[in-house]
Amino acid sequence: MEGHNDHLYFEETQHFARWIRVTVLLPVAVVGCLSLALLVAGSTRTALVPGGLALVFLILAVPNLVIKLVTKLDARHLHLRLDPPGLPMPFLPPRAQDIALSDISHCEVRTYRALFDREYWGNHVWGLGTAFRGGAYLYMMNTGPLNGTGVQLQLRSGERMLVGSDHPEALASAIMRASSEGR
Repeated sequence: MEGHNDHLYFEETQHFARWIRVTVLLPVAVVGCLSLALLVAGSTRTALVPGGLALVFLILAVPNLVIKLVTKLDARHLHLRLDPPGLPMPFLPPRAQDIALSDISHCEVRTYRALFDREYWGNHVWGLGTAFRGGAYLYMMNTGPLNGTGVQLQLRSGERMLVGSDHPEALASAIMRASSEGR
């Protein structure tokens, strides 16, 4: 039988949005088709350059295709994990965070607007990033090109996090419920 601490109030796995996946694969397809056309036309040597470039673009696209955000909420912690853990990718927020519910002073559903919300401006890979001023982390995977919805967390330490979710209302509600039941 599950103990009180093992109960999950919320669990979600997210991948980058489809438009991001298409965007990173577009150069692979375009340059790959050019290489194929040159190969069919008999320019084997010339086809090697775009073929090699297509391979480089594919290698650069792989992280965007495999990275995922796993969000779990139990009776005491909000667990955030970016998988796979060994994937080399710069500018990410901390790969794993276990945030004690007692450290969350406020949470609310919020729309993130990439061009206008300055508190998260900084080093980013799509919707994952760390603010230049520090103390603010962005975990937004499934967003539109200009905005996305998530749960804004204000921690007692002063740090802020915006955790994207396909079900932000359910996540915010589960955080509040788990916090009140854990007291």
